[in-house]
Amino acid sequence: MSILGTIAKEIFDETIGSNVADKGIKVLDKKIEKNKKKLFEVGKGKKVLIVNQKLYTFKDMMNVFDENENIKYKVKGEFASIKRHLHVFNTNNIEIAEVKEKLIALRNPLSMQTRIADFDFIVGGKKMAKLKSKTFLKDKLELDNGWIVKGNITGFKYSIFNKEGKEIAKVSTKLLYFGDTYKVEYDENVNELLILLIVLAMDIFHAPSKKEEFKDTVDYHLWHW
Repeated sequence: MSILGTIAKEIFDETIGSNVADKGIKVLDKKIEKNKKKLFEVGKGKKVLIVNQKLYTFKDMMNVFDENENIKYKVKGEFASIKRHLHVFNTNNIEIAEVKEKLIALRNPLSMQTRIADFDFIVGGKKMAKLKSKTFLKDKLELDNGWIVKGNITGFKYSIFNKEGKEIAKVSTKLLYFGDTYKVEYDENVNELLILLIVLAMDIFHAPSKKEEFKDTVDYHLWHW
């Protein structure tokens, strides 16, 4: 089944049932063939991840697909936490990493940001890296390993640069699928998991507050119909 078929099946099964889902998926699979090559197309020495956020759920839940359209990682969030806290699982459902948004982040008086980025990346139970806002700039963040994230971050079209200033990854939004979907193109010799954790942190950073997010769910509209 294609990446679109996998995404659609999860949504259809939760909303309209598996029988109707099977018919819908067949139609969608035909449409995706026209766009698949472009979606997974990358330059020499590059790899790709497709990050898709599931709809109709109170929790942050995402599937991460590799270039073969297989789910490589699953991401689950904690609905009860004040700040977002994401857990990353491998294909064996073993937790391998976490993204933690700091509860309190101090803001520079000269900053143009109303919200400050301050994230810890945990791998194997140990802190791997920290991502924070870069001085007063709105669309520039920095990892403590020297990597820089900059570009149109609010529009989810940005790049990641190593400490030598070389672009090692670029992220863009794709509107082909259900839910927020990002294409992550990166150098094959860089740390794939760290790249993914940055993308997840950026998704958290520019996501609506949990109160606003709840108002956009199906359940909220059903209760207020």
